[in-house]
Amino acid sequence: MQNIQNKIKNIVFGYKELFPEEYKTSVQAIEMQRRIVKDEYASIGGGNLQRAILEYPETLSTMLIQQLDVDGLTYFKSKEGARWFAKQFPMFSLAEKI
Repeated sequence: MQNIQNKIKNIVFGYKELFPEEYKTSVQAIEMQRRIVKDEYASIGGGNLQRAILEYPETLSTMLIQQLDVDGLTYFKSKEGARWFAKQFPMFSLAEKI
């Protein structure tokens, strides 16, 4: 697991370095979205409790898909992986509390 997490960290840091303007704009957009969610848990309504956890740019998504293997993508898309990512990179988290 640690190996996958380290690889994800390296991809995100590489993204920030290669696309600094896109990163800055994305973080600002996510901050605006964070202000309009229903509560600090980013509830999105509906009969069942639904939460939006993450928002990240298409370029970063593409980099993750291209550079992670099946196990890495499976972890990243899992509930555990999403929570880890949101805590590790709060700038991409729609919720203030995970």
